[in-house]
Amino acid sequence: MTQIPAQSHTWLATKAFAKASLALLNPKIWGLSLLPFLIASVIWAGFAWAAWDPMSGALRELISQINLPAWLFNAMPSWLITVAESSRAVWVPFGLLLLVIPGVLITVLTLVGVFGTGMVARGVGAQYGLAPPEKSVARLGLTVLRSAWHSLWVMLALLLLWGVTLPLWLLPGLSFVLPVVLLGWASARLFTHDVLAEFADAQELQALRHEHGKSLLVLGMIASLPTVLPALIWVGGAFAFVFLPAFAALAVWLYVMTFLACAALFSHYLLPALKHRRDFLAAQAVQAAQENLTAQQNADAQAIEVQAQEVPPILALPLPH
Repeated sequence: MTQIPAQSHTWLATKAFAKASLALLNPKIWGLSLLPFLIASVIWAGFAWAAWDPMSGALRELISQINLPAWLFNAMPSWLITVAESSRAVWVPFGLLLLVIPGVLITVLTLVGVFGTGMVARGVGAQYGLAPPEKSVARLGLTVLRSAWHSLWVMLALLLLWGVTLPLWLLPGLSFVLPVVLLGWASARLFTHDVLAEFADAQELQALRHEHGKSLLVLGMIASLPTVLPALIWVGGAFAFVFLPAFAALAVWLYVMTFLACAALFSHYLLPALKHRRDFLAAQAVQAAQENLTAQQNADAQAIEVQAQEVPPILALPLPH
């Protein structure tokens, strides 16, 4: 693999954050948020209408059957027991929200990837003189299928990790740290692939992931920090004892805007890195071609010189007297 001169990842990330922040002021970004927001809202409004009561009943029955071990109950301070007993009414909606939030996140991430990331990446690519190559219908369909397959396994992995770490959410502070870490990883995987899908080939994608992998993970975690705000809105709705549609709609819209901002952020980070890589390789190719041409010219000159030395001298004819 060709060694590309390293760029300052910090400088790339700083510029990407600045330009992504300015992109949020663009009315086109707000327009792109409408379709994913409407689709996600319809999907989860239908889910809440159809499945909320049965799931609430099943979870309520499950909670009623949970008995803490005597040693743990005796070790708990009295104030914690009082808080737990007084807040028993919100355990069910809070537990349901912990189960629903990953589904909402996955839905919004998928919809933004399908309807928003490509448009954002093409707009950013034009700023750096990058344009996706012309594709036939068959090749475009293959690209969509590959993106869909990549999104599917990332989403399944996110669901698995979410479920495995769910008990840790009961520890103070981890209910806000874990979503940031998990979404940071998923965002880095998804947006790296979706941003570069139309611009880079498989070798370039792998090379950029290898070179910028740690930076992309940190970038995804920082970009996922705003997801704490929608989580607070969901939890606030639970502790208000009512699943408020306004809270749900606001949270979904904030998720959509957050992930569109992620699309702009990763586009402004990855596309300049891709251009830097291509410019370096192009300059290296030109230099190699010039060196080969010079070497060929030198070889030709040496060959001509050798041939000239091998030609016998012409004998001089005697002059007539």
